[in-house]
Amino acid sequence: MSKEKKVKGKVFDLTLVRFVFGLISKHKWILIISVILTVITSALATSIPYIVKTGLNVYIIPDNSGSSKNIILYALNNFGVHTRGGGLLFCCEIFLGLLFIQTLFSYFQTYYTEWLGQQAIYQLRRRIFNHILGFKLKVYDQTPVGTLITRSISDVEAVADVFSQGFISIMGDSLTIIFILALMFSESVTLSLYSLAVFPFLLIAAYIFKEKVKVSFQDVRTAVAKLNAFLQEHI
Repeated sequence: MSKEKKVKGKVFDLTLVRFVFGLISKHKWILIISVILTVITSALATSIPYIVKTGLNVYIIPDNSGSSKNIILYALNNFGVHTRGGGLLFCCEIFLGLLFIQTLFSYFQTYYTEWLGQQAIYQLRRRIFNHILGFKLKVYDQTPVGTLITRSISDVEAVADVFSQGFISIMGDSLTIIFILALMFSESVTLSLYSLAVFPFLLIAAYIFKEKVKVSFQDVRTAVAKLNAFLQEHI
């Protein structure tokens, strides 16, 4: 058996990302729906704490300092609700309603992203299988069978993570952060700036951690490739 080569490559390769998205070009409307669901879910995730804040500051511990710009109070006035008990009950109803809608949208968003990942795996495995069939016989003599099986089965599973735990999830988390920051600054610019004072230090720490873990990440990829090849070869 030939010695297993060390796995090399970038942790994030834009060319490979474009290639993966090309595998699902026939399902672009499903991708668009997944992105829209992600945006709505991120907005709902931000609005739910705002409902809790309104219930606490207005109806449990009254604080009228920002009541003039509170959209919940505006809605309550239009519905003719002026009592603390009625307002708190209304906030609870909105809270439960938004929580149900967020759960429903999250379910469909997860379903469609996982479905896209499986479609990408299907297309990629077909291409790899057809490519392997085109090899000359000497390739099979020089390459362990376990390595070929690992490349066409185990390694392809990581492609699904581009959708289920990768691009769309990162976009959803980024949108949630943006919505939270917008809500924070709308409430208090000074307090928001104090809260973000540690953000530059977090960026520096994240960069240092990324550089330190990069070598270990490549070693782990190589070790996993060797382990999968050994298991496929002997089981």
